[in-house]
Amino acid sequence: MRTGAPSWLTRTVPCHGGEAQSLIMTKQVSSPDRDGGALTRLFDAWVGADAAWFVVPLAGCAWMAMGWDASGLASALGSAREGAWPLCLAAGTDAPKGIVPWTVLVPWVLMVTAMVPPMSAGLLRYVALRSLRARRYRAMTLSLGGVLGVWLAGGMAAAPVIAALLAAWPIQALCVAAYFLAAAWQFAPLRRRAVRRCHRVRPLAGDGWAADRDCFVLGVARGGDCLLACGPMMLAGVLSGHALLGMAVMAVIAQAERWARDPAPGPAAVILACLAVVYLPV
Repeated sequence: MRTGAPSWLTRTVPCHGGEAQSLIMTKQVSSPDRDGGALTRLFDAWVGADAAWFVVPLAGCAWMAMGWDASGLASALGSAREGAWPLCLAAGTDAPKGIVPWTVLVPWVLMVTAMVPPMSAGLLRYVALRSLRARRYRAMTLSLGGVLGVWLAGGMAAAPVIAALLAAWPIQALCVAAYFLAAAWQFAPLRRRAVRRCHRVRPLAGDGWAADRDCFVLGVARGGDCLLACGPMMLAGVLSGHALLGMAVMAVIAQAERWARDPAPGPAAVILACLAVVYLPV
């Protein structure tokens, strides 16, 4: 019998008698609040069909935050002209003095939150499938926390180096170098092995501390491979001031690599090299 709640949630409701169950099911079907509106039914169907549904609103909020922060970030890094969320405009030649690691770390966190959860959706679906229903969201949260934790650690380690480079070199030269580095990195054997490992899974314990450990360790391992595969590309995104065109292109590249088991590096390298040309001095 159809109810307003997702099928994989309604099956977990305990039953203490046939009469009580019948009353509950009748109330769910007949209540207009539970079944109200096409949007509610559509949302219930989405939640029921995809356990990793929450990555979409999470990433969407981060994308909006990047859009709000883009003008301030571009001004701080000296990497774009006036206007919020510019379309890959030519970078300025001089970065202002006094760049600190915090200036780089905050945009890094926003970018990672926008880009990484959608790339981890396949991992989260696997974790949900291999976990008990009562602890699915806990298991997915631990796995996603492991992935994001690795990216945050990578950003904290790289932020002082990036800040020092920004203080010593023109931002335009750094943008060009970062995009060309990301293009060349596509052909690195180490990166290609990391991309293949992004499709690797491992058995998970069913319950208890061992299950929490397995979910978190799986997330950390996936985050390490993801950072190794996409780190240079993300660095270029930060240095370009979250330019809309560059961020959208990098999101498509990263997501396409999660759909293909062994993606060809050539197309992505050509696209990243074209983005580097945008920042060349004219």
